[in-house]
Amino acid sequence: MPYFASAGRYLSHGDDPYSALAKADYPAEQLLIGETTFAQWFPFDPNASQEQKDADEVVSGAHIGRRVIDLAVWNLGDAMVFKYCQDKASGASHASGKVFEVFAEHDYTVAQLEATNLWERLESEAQVRGAC
Repeated sequence: MPYFASAGRYLSHGDDPYSALAKADYPAEQLLIGETTFAQWFPFDPNASQEQKDADEVVSGAHIGRRVIDLAVWNLGDAMVFKYCQDKASGASHASGKVFEVFAEHDYTVAQLEATNLWERLESEAQVRGAC
């Protein structure tokens, strides 16, 4: 995991800046997470039991690349609008579509995303862009 010592900040994955989802309208510095979040997302204690290390590995694995996903909920870039248009064209439901696939990997639920009006915002963004 890249660590920027002078800023005390991390990336949740070294490829975060290159993710298609990161190509949205927000400052790149928002990709960075602080030390507290990093410690919660990527726990590691070299003195822990093997059982705890295994549990920590599961927690860490669930958070690799998480920051880009969290930002994609609110920052709708081309990749997310494209997925929305694919879902719209195929008649996919929120739960079965490509948009939800992106978030499901990081334990988002359809209800959580619907509470942010994600699909309504995607429809608006698609209309503004003339995307679908």
